[in-house]
Amino acid sequence: MSSKVFVTGAEGFSGRYLCAHLKNLGYEVFEATTQNCDICDIKSVKDAFKFDPDFVIHLAGISFAPSDAELIFKVNFAGSKNLLDALSEQRKKPKRVILASSASVYGAQEAGALSENLTPHPLSAYAKSKLQMENLAKDYDLDILITRPFNYTGAGQGVNFLIPKIVSHFKRNARVIELGNLTPKREYNNVLDVVKIYEKLLNLKTGERIFNIGSGKGHGIGEILDFMREISGRDIKVEQNPAFMRADEPEEITADTARLEANGLNLCKTHIKQTLKWMYENE
Repeated sequence: MSSKVFVTGAEGFSGRYLCAHLKNLGYEVFEATTQNCDICDIKSVKDAFKFDPDFVIHLAGISFAPSDAELIFKVNFAGSKNLLDALSEQRKKPKRVILASSASVYGAQEAGALSENLTPHPLSAYAKSKLQMENLAKDYDLDILITRPFNYTGAGQGVNFLIPKIVSHFKRNARVIELGNLTPKREYNNVLDVVKIYEKLLNLKTGERIFNIGSGKGHGIGEILDFMREISGRDIKVEQNPAFMRADEPEEITADTARLEANGLNLCKTHIKQTLKWMYENE
């Protein structure tokens, strides 16, 4: 009998790719969406858990709502609490629960590779809600792993995110694009590589509780633009908008991947140009 995996946020960008990957490997997947499992309604969550999962991967959350802090905390923190409360009442506990946090919890740090051992200093409401979720997990007698993914992208990600915005402008042959600083380096990993790590974490024997999901490889936006010029055969005028710029922005922020690698895991480093080409062709 195949293992049963309960995935929240299944209709989201990451969730769609994760569910497809798990099914391809033979897992039985419950695709929890806002329609069949409203994480803000504990009764809805309990009803959905009649699926009796062996594993739970919690991806659901608000990732882009800069003006609505109340909604962010309601979904990202209170929704996660509902999920963990409902799991705690299950007769058969899942073998493992994976909670998707975010590298944004690190917040204001010195430039360089960020280790899981650093003290988080979250700045945004989103990052603060994710750290609260991490702290909440300590209160439950469940096998919980927390992931802190660094930036990743791919075909189908919304244009309110930076890389899809750039790809979309080239695809539309736009004359001008407004951006912020072009030189700071950040990770832009491939979602297909990220979901493979989630699957491997399901059965990983480890004493660690928190894992960065990253490649340790950063790219500047100027480099991304050059790749897009090559891929599209088009040029675009870049106007730097002060509203998108931060004076104190670190020059490079990437993941310290030592813990991931010490546990036999390695984010397959699909070259960023290959990822951009995939996105451009599927825009």
